[in-house]
Amino acid sequence: MNTPLNLQKESLRAIGNLDVINPLKYNSIYSCDLVSKDTFSQLMNDLEFETALIEVMAFPSFIEEWKKKVEKKIIHMNTVSKKFIHIECVLTKEQLMADHLLDELYFLASINDFVVIIANPAKNKSYMNLNTQKVDVTTENNEKIIWFEYDAADLYIID
Repeated sequence: MNTPLNLQKESLRAIGNLDVINPLKYNSIYSCDLVSKDTFSQLMNDLEFETALIEVMAFPSFIEEWKKKVEKKIIHMNTVSKKFIHIECVLTKEQLMADHLLDELYFLASINDFVVIIANPAKNKSYMNLNTQKVDVTTENNEKIIWFEYDAADLYIID
């Protein structure tokens, strides 16, 4: 992987937040200190990908606002519990970079809600396991699985 910004190679043991992913099969893990939402935007801009599968699980009030912005791109929406709704949508890189969508994902991650981005997702592959409420990581193609440390202090990428 070309290393945009200040990505550091990590080991699985060094990762603090494994609450949202289940690492089954992968090549490498990287981390990046997120100074601000601008760092996140720059990193996403520097990464090479065409499409992104966005996995968000949050309170219904946030999901309603998010749903309005990505309405035509939603592929799945599930009620997980009374408190959480899971929504899955596919966006091109241009769509993701537009309309402050990255700012909203960063905000959601900063309040410790579930945000996982799969850059270059495989077609017809399901990543979210609703039984475990985690994304199963088996990177077999050109995928990059991106998620956040608690409070969005760091970002992790598996390829």
